[in-house]
Amino acid sequence: MRAYRLTIIPALALVLAACSVRDAYVRAKQVRTYADMQTIVSKIEQLRSSTAAPLKEPQVQAILDSVAHGRDAWGHRFVFRSKPSRGGFSYILVSYGSDGKPDVSKPEEYFTLPESRIQGDGCKDIVFRDGMPVANAGK
Repeated sequence: MRAYRLTIIPALALVLAACSVRDAYVRAKQVRTYADMQTIVSKIEQLRSSTAAPLKEPQVQAILDSVAHGRDAWGHRFVFRSKPSRGGFSYILVSYGSDGKPDVSKPEEYFTLPESRIQGDGCKDIVFRDGMPVANAGK
């Protein structure tokens, strides 16, 4: 019985350590994606302040491609959508998180969801709307 305990305890410790490392790895990717998205949003806001007209697709694609080749830390392409608004145009920038699947049926739903902080589940979408984070707002 004692030998059994001596085998189980180190095995359990290894499992817990592996889970902790995995969580740290996912969190690091989440933080990197968030930082890349902040950089993209900063570039969009610079361009946006110089014009009231909606950004054209080539302009947006150039900005996206200039940061991490337009991909999040999991290798998924960022999603950009814009629409006309009173101030010229409104936009969202989305990463579908580690699972690569949207948390909502259409990205446009993020135009109306409330803001929240990024934390926790790496599968959750990371979203910026008009330069501000709207994160983990689905699933």
